[in-house]
Amino acid sequence: TEAELIAQGAALAAIYAQEVRDAGIPAEKLGAAVPAGRDNPDSPYRPIEPSLDLASDRVLATRPAATAASVDPAFAAIGARLSGVLAETQKTTLAGFRLLDPKGVVIAGREEVGLSLGAVGEVRAALAGRYASALRQRIPDEPPPSLYSVSRGTRVRVFVAMPVAVDGKVAGVVYLSRTPNNIVKHLYG
Repeated sequence: TEAELIAQGAALAAIYAQEVRDAGIPAEKLGAAVPAGRDNPDSPYRPIEPSLDLASDRVLATRPAATAASVDPAFAAIGARLSGVLAETQKTTLAGFRLLDPKGVVIAGREEVGLSLGAVGEVRAALAGRYASALRQRIPDEPPPSLYSVSRGTRVRVFVAMPVAVDGKVAGVVYLSRTPNNIVKHLYG
């Protein structure tokens, strides 16, 4: 699940970065400097390897609620342009998507537009230019069928926060989430 979210996030981050460039948003409106890569600095590739382990990693509490915030109109316009892309992508991937501005304010997604997720741990890391992921408790909207309740995957959600870099600075964050595929579904589904 994390690998899928990384792939989706990388594609959306590239689209978001191009939108920022096309909009001519000045560097002073961007966020923190992206830290230099630890790998080979001469390589054009910057792969992100999945690191979460559903079996052994600590599951954090549910994601903190978004808080009131104000959004820069230039970033709000980018969010409005990309909302349709997110909605269409979600129909196939079943992932949740939020695009955040350089301050952590949601500019696109099904919910929370105009609110800040900047205090969420994985988002804070991405706003500082570092990829981050987390397992968090999931609050289901309905009780799971008894066969699925044996799997830890029905009670957690994977969150991925990917920084969007433009000219070496954080232009925003792609924040994705999804419930892991259930092992029972793989065996019998």
